[in-house]
Amino acid sequence: MIHLNKVLIVGNLTRDPTLRYTRTGTAVADFSIAMNRRFESREGERREEVTFVPINAFGPPAESIHEHVHQGDSILIEGRLRQEKWQDEQTKQNRSRLIVVVSTWGYAANKAKPETLPTDQEPDAPPLTEPPETQPQQPTDTPHGSPLPPETHRD
Repeated sequence: MIHLNKVLIVGNLTRDPTLRYTRTGTAVADFSIAMNRRFESREGERREEVTFVPINAFGPPAESIHEHVHQGDSILIEGRLRQEKWQDEQTKQNRSRLIVVVSTWGYAANKAKPETLPTDQEPDAPPLTEPPETQPQQPTDTPHGSPLPPETHRD
């Protein structure tokens, strides 16, 4: 029997990551991301659904995320699901939630700010690109030809 616990998710940070350290000195970053799903109801009405996902990162990825990613930034996370279980102190009910644990991460959108643009490019100008016929073809990592995710960081 095959068991697979792999998550690939893209969303926007709902708040700045918090960073703490375990007693053994391991960095832990806690944050959450929001993902929007737009759809049309049976009545033809446009609707939007927001899903919030709690995320944990450990070690160097935690420190890197804490330093480089902030509220509102779009981020790509590759990781695994972990279930947390506890008993509510007031109601004595058993509770649980799923949390994503980061293995790698990357920016899901351009992080360039006007002060970091090349000097020959104005902040409102379109990004510098090659003409479409000369752009290199996106490499693929699957037999079906799906594109690779944006640059990821393996810390």
